[in-house]
Amino acid sequence: MKLLRYKVNKFRSAKGTDWIELDQCTCFVGENESGKTNLLLPLWKFNPADEATKIDLLLDYPRDEYSELDDESKELESESFIETLFELSIPEIEECEKAYIESQQSEQDNEEETSEQEKESGKFGLTKYLLIKKDYKGTFYVYLSNEKGEKESENIENNIGEEPFKKICSFIPRFV
Repeated sequence: MKLLRYKVNKFRSAKGTDWIELDQCTCFVGENESGKTNLLLPLWKFNPADEATKIDLLLDYPRDEYSELDDESKELESESFIETLFELSIPEIEECEKAYIESQQSEQDNEEETSEQEKESGKFGLTKYLLIKKDYKGTFYVYLSNEKGEKESENIENNIGEEPFKKICSFIPRFV
């Protein structure tokens, strides 16, 4: 899974960015205290390499908006602080589709009256691009996307089941 671009929403001093394009080598240049770190930290906290790194509303939510947390904390915790666009490789797509088919067959095997035709379930239709968001609670939201990062589906977790969703999330790279 290759990260193509990302954008930050309400993370410290970054109130909302446009897509930040990434390549083999990407460089952030700017004066001290201009917000370069606040563009990199959300990426690190998106899927950190160590389990000790957690998103923290007190530290990571914009300070000038933190006073709103008392009344609306549940809503604000569900706000995504980062959106990412990933490109899946063909083997990753095939592996996720295989996990989906296996989970469908397992569900159908558990049902008593399932015809052979129903047991031959089709693929989910995973696309090459995935838009993945993460909220302040630490929940991933995965959407089928196009190469521009535009959603082409609702959150796919509800449609594909727990095991195939875990398989997709296992491909998300860890950040240091």
